[in-house]
Amino acid sequence: MDPQPAAQQLPDTHTEEKSEDEKAAPLVLGNVSKIDPAREEEVRRQLTESRAARKKAEEDRRLLTNRLQLLKMEEQKALKKIESTRQKAKEIAAIKTRNATKQKEREEAKKRLAEKRAQLNSAYKEMKLGIKQGIAVNRKQVLEQKQQTSKSIKDEREVLRAFQKRL
Repeated sequence: MDPQPAAQQLPDTHTEEKSEDEKAAPLVLGNVSKIDPAREEEVRRQLTESRAARKKAEEDRRLLTNRLQLLKMEEQKALKKIESTRQKAKEIAAIKTRNATKQKEREEAKKRLAEKRAQLNSAYKEMKLGIKQGIAVNRKQVLEQKQQTSKSIKDEREVLRAFQKRL
């Protein structure tokens, strides 16, 4: 076979005097005696080449169709993976939002607890100071009462001594 493609090996139909119908007529009618053996060999070669070219074209079409189907399946797989990734990204974003909300709530609760402790400590210190002041006031009153009682007793003793001296 010639290394040239089949399209270039076909005879130039414009330069020959006979039409396509005239050339094909002896083959169709079975009038083999009128066909030139060299021409017959050329026609057979062209027919074989065109059949091979057609088979190759059909095989190429089949391979391209299979490749196209494979690419479509890969595209669908990639789209599913993209959608899965988007869904996971949404879930992660929702989890981050939920975690941020929980963290904020914990921080607020911690702040409220610290404020409550500060209030309780302040109230405890005020109560303790009030108790100390109350104790101090009570001691002072007890001391004053003792002093008054002591003074009363001294006064009574003096009155009693003065009374005894008069007697």
